[in-house]
Amino acid sequence: MATLLDHDSLLRFAPKEIFHHLDAFDQELAAHQSDFHAFLANPFASFRGGKIFPIIHLAGMCWDQKWTFMRLPAPLIREGHRMVNSEGPTEEMAFQPMLRLEIITDRKLAFVCNPSLRRELASINHLQGSTAALEAMEAHRRSAEERIGSERTSPTMILTMPLGLALRSTAKHNLRRRYILYQHIFGHGGAYPDDGYFYIGITSRDWQRRWAEHSAAIKRGSRLKFHRVFREEESKNRLTFVHHKVMGVTESLEQVQQLEEAFVAGHWSDERLLNMIPGGRAGLAYLHKHRMLSRNVDIQPDDIETAQENWLRSSPRNGMPAPWIAELWKDPKYALAVICGASNRLSVDQVLAIRAMGQAGATAEVIGPRVGVTNLDKIKRVLDGRTYSRVPRNNC
Repeated sequence: MATLLDHDSLLRFAPKEIFHHLDAFDQELAAHQSDFHAFLANPFASFRGGKIFPIIHLAGMCWDQKWTFMRLPAPLIREGHRMVNSEGPTEEMAFQPMLRLEIITDRKLAFVCNPSLRRELASINHLQGSTAALEAMEAHRRSAEERIGSERTSPTMILTMPLGLALRSTAKHNLRRRYILYQHIFGHGGAYPDDGYFYIGITSRDWQRRWAEHSAAIKRGSRLKFHRVFREEESKNRLTFVHHKVMGVTESLEQVQQLEEAFVAGHWSDERLLNMIPGGRAGLAYLHKHRMLSRNVDIQPDDIETAQENWLRSSPRNGMPAPWIAELWKDPKYALAVICGASNRLSVDQVLAIRAMGQAGATAEVIGPRVGVTNLDKIKRVLDGRTYSRVPRNNC
């Protein structure tokens, strides 16, 4: 059997619960290879439109000490799903293929989902009818409740990452890139798998070491919002899934800081976001401004949380300084600097020029050369009002 997944890459990004089963996931992917031909052949392509996310979702489930691996359907794109890219909030439905690997160890969930039970009930239904099948299901349920009803929930562990970073044919080049933009999502019930509380961060370390640091902070009572909410949900037995999402890798710290700043800013109004300060260089500026970090100190991204935690521990006040959204984001000048400040974004003048020419009837093809923009889709999104909406109609 050909190995499709790059195990070195997955060992870098995956929780141990997942990389213990990489061979089994490889076999499951190979078994469905023809179904995912378009994704596997074009792992860095952008798939636009459609009603489902371009995700290859494979899961392993343990029931009665036996492992079963299966393919799960890709999630539907639902109205209201938060959409943020490197340019900020967007409504554009364009996604690169992703690989999602999931390990299910909670016995209550595994009982409901396990294939052997489903086969047994289907056979009873076929031979004896639906009433007999329901009675058999109820008998199994009572038996399982007696055995495992009082057990604490064992969270499902999920990893999602760009398919190109996971495939043996394409991953090696990206392994040389040092910095990772990641997202931790967790919750219960209907929040599975993408709509729970979430935290956005960057690291230059492998996943195992970085998550061990988060886990240690959670256990020692860290007051950072991410650690506190995780600890509270866990103590209430409301933690049914923990989802680790690799959002991208970069060669330079500056690149990953630009991405983190854009994504945190784009999600800032989402009440589920657990970041307490801006991302990227804006976060460092925030630490300096509130004297949580000395002016002459410029720390690595992995140490930013430690600086926040140390400040919270030593500060007599409860909580952080005034929120960023109150101090900065409502300031139109700062908002424009965030939205239009990065090198890959349109300037304020370009946005205003595009709008003006569009109102005069010019098409994106005509506007592009005049404002120095070759990406016509970017111009069309401005004309449609889908992006750069915070840039006012007249420059403030």
